[in-house]
Amino acid sequence: MVDKKVSLAVFLFGLFSALVLAQSATNVSSSVTSEDKYIAIFENEDLQILVELQHYGSTNLIQLAQKVLKITFVNKQEVPIKIIWDESVFTDNNGKPARLIKEGQRFIVSDQPQVPSILPPGERASFLAVPQSHITYSSSSGWFVTGISGNIRKRTLMIAYEINSVKKYAKMEIDFETVIASKSAPDRLTFPTLSYLSPVSNTQGETIGYKGISFTLLGYVSRNYYNPMKPGSWNNFWQWGTIALFIPYIGIGTEYVNNDNSFTFSLYTIYILPIIDFAFSF
Repeated sequence: MVDKKVSLAVFLFGLFSALVLAQSATNVSSSVTSEDKYIAIFENEDLQILVELQHYGSTNLIQLAQKVLKITFVNKQEVPIKIIWDESVFTDNNGKPARLIKEGQRFIVSDQPQVPSILPPGERASFLAVPQSHITYSSSSGWFVTGISGNIRKRTLMIAYEINSVKKYAKMEIDFETVIASKSAPDRLTFPTLSYLSPVSNTQGETIGYKGISFTLLGYVSRNYYNPMKPGSWNNFWQWGTIALFIPYIGIGTEYVNNDNSFTFSLYTIYILPIIDFAFSF
């Protein structure tokens, strides 16, 4: 009996690893060949600027779920270009323009001048950046970054740069309503059920469910929304799956998906047993 359980655990772990590897391969391919991941693209005679949202690089689970700007610059000229961060701004979650703080600037001195970034001729460079108003401090958790939400739909990004001693500005408008609607839903990892779930879409590209494997239940999970999923709201669903691989179950529930689809809180049943879990997307 013990050998069967060990074999089952090894099988499920192998299946999960294959799913992760397949998803990773897909992500690498799309990042090289597609511009679908960018929420804004700007180009003039000097620069190409590509903007996307990326999870903040932190080992803290709550911080990890936060998304900040990833800005990629391509220098199209044959002379260096200086990116002036202290004069570059982005609309924050309160709808106000805020100075951009780039990665590498210590949060404790975020109100002090930043060193400009130099782009050599023809070079490409990427930076993580967050509005200064999104950086806060508390005695209990220390420095904390608030991610960019979808609450404010219309955003403005303005990058100040200097070329041949002449200061210029690149300005772009971002419509988050269009961005969120056009993005396919990400995969999820749920706790404490420890399930790896992938989105299911209809022909219009809307997310109508999730399916995957639960390592805690040692079985399959299929979650089906009554209506296409909407970020920033509660979504009702019914689900079915298996426990210990072969024992079937059904249930109903509801979940709240935050605006950028990075965090989910769910309340549902397995038969009549109530379950609460949360998920991080990636």
